Amino acid sequence: MSNNDTKVTVTDDIWDALYEDPVEAELVRVKSTIMDALLAHMTAQGWDQTEAGMHFSVTQPRISQLNTGKLSKFTTDALLKMAANAGLHVDVRFLETA
Repeated sequence: MSNNDTKVTVTDDIWDALYEDPVEAELVRVKSTIMDALLAHMTAQGWDQTEAGMHFSVTQPRISQLNTGKLSKFTTDALLKMAANAGLHVDVRFLETA
């Protein structure tokens, strides 16, 4: 390989590509999945940000952060509480990695 050649790693998961540490990638993947579920529920219910805030028991600015995908602004616990406040049940599955 010459000095100008670039080594490319192919991955099926964006989080694996962004984080070297597989544990960190998994933690971010979990938060992202919960955020996606909350946004999908919000859309399915037809809630605007203010209504979603009332149902999730958070302020409208927090819903705005959720809407813009600001993962670092949320803990997993906070996201799970939002889901529970909206009457959502969380089903946890564990899968072995390949």
